[in-house]
Amino acid sequence: MRTGLLTRTKRTATLVAGTYLLCGCAGIVQPVPIHYEVLDDPENETIVLHYMNRSDRAICLSSGQWPNLNGVVDRPPDTVLLTVTGQVFRIGYAETGYCAGCRVEIAPGQRITGRFPYERFQLPKTLYAAPKELEMKVTPTECR
Repeated sequence: MRTGLLTRTKRTATLVAGTYLLCGCAGIVQPVPIHYEVLDDPENETIVLHYMNRSDRAICLSSGQWPNLNGVVDRPPDTVLLTVTGQVFRIGYAETGYCAGCRVEIAPGQRITGRFPYERFQLPKTLYAAPKELEMKVTPTECR
């Protein structure tokens, strides 16, 4: 899997994650580029993610890969990293429970939003206004 980093421009940035998928169904490897708009919102102490599916097919993420309403992802802490002034903060671990077959399905043209409160990274308040880089590992697939 190959992912990109958030490149910060003022308070808005774009995360481009080009992810290469291995599909066990016939051994097909298919690149699925995903482009996130990321807003660093220190006033509300949060990182906001927007994703617009610009493809002509539905894109799916497992439900634990996109932040839920509480800013929780059910992933190992090293899959979402926030770098601030050279320090790396891992998202706090959270177990949301197993959900067989659960997924986030994003239809063509649909936009989804997620949020990560700074507290999920245990970010010190002294760093809230500092420039940030976000790395988030996701594995999107074409929905079938």
